[in-house]
Amino acid sequence: MVFRSARPHPNEQARHPARPGIPWRTLEDFRADVDASFFPLDVTPREAASFRGRLRNSSAEGVSFTSVRAEPHTIERTPALIARHPEPYLKLSLHLEGRAHLVQNGTELVAGPGELLIYNTNRPYRVEFLDPFLTTVVQLPTSMLGDLAPRAEHINPLLVPGDDGMARMVTPFLATLGEHIEAVEVGAGAKVVASATKFLTALIEHDCDLASLRASSHNQLMIRIRDDIDSRLGDPDLTPASIAANAGVSVRQLHSLFAPTGTTVGNYVRSRRLECCFLDLANPQDDAHTIAEVGRRWGFHDAAHFSRSFRAAFDETPTALRERVAGVLT
Repeated sequence: MVFRSARPHPNEQARHPARPGIPWRTLEDFRADVDASFFPLDVTPREAASFRGRLRNSSAEGVSFTSVRAEPHTIERTPALIARHPEPYLKLSLHLEGRAHLVQNGTELVAGPGELLIYNTNRPYRVEFLDPFLTTVVQLPTSMLGDLAPRAEHINPLLVPGDDGMARMVTPFLATLGEHIEAVEVGAGAKVVASATKFLTALIEHDCDLASLRASSHNQLMIRIRDDIDSRLGDPDLTPASIAANAGVSVRQLHSLFAPTGTTVGNYVRSRRLECCFLDLANPQDDAHTIAEVGRRWGFHDAAHFSRSFRAAFDETPTALRERVAGVLT
């Protein structure tokens, strides 16, 4: 059994007025909202008489996005409920306020503000929200994960710390999306969600890989190399030569290590940089920086080259993405 305590939660409470147009719900109404947004779950509040909660949900291309603010309660997915709705999904929860205690398959995890929980829905689980809380939940069918799907259906739950490299890039986008859930179903918002899902699945794949990657010295070396690359994405001197030097291998050996992954060192670095640029450009909280500044932040010092590479990867220019997100979220 693994039990991991999260960082202390802030004093901020969830008992403040609901946003205009989003009223607090009674327990029975909240249960109905939960069933409609996810699938039937047993909801047991700590204090039934005074319970309040509210939930906003949108979906696009088979993926649901839900923002939940509520008082302490427990949700449970039992074998009987799984039998009624057996399609496997992965849930990714970003916890913004409060703590959540997840129990599944003999594993116990406690997530606090800024941390991510990833778990599947085709095995029984229980989540106890220990405090008034706010969370953004992404739920996607495991079938969308391609070759990762069989593994994803059997993984143990994962806790991704807020200071994890990939989590630092994904969480600002999820936090912003949680404030604009309704935008998911508005016009081009679906395309934003589809692109973001790519990075969420990359995060899931990244963390699913870690346990198996540690099985050999070869794979441990690849972990160190990937971590080195992620820590230096903004460095213009991030080259195969510098990566190999930091890893203590020759450039030829470095290319040989990447050969089984189906990509080259250069393509891997470029893809990671482009993913970071996408998330920054899709984050309205980062719109004070120009597109050129975002590109330079992640190692693209030639604006024209950055624009061409971005368009080739995402089928739109950086300017078009930023304008589209701004239009959807206003």
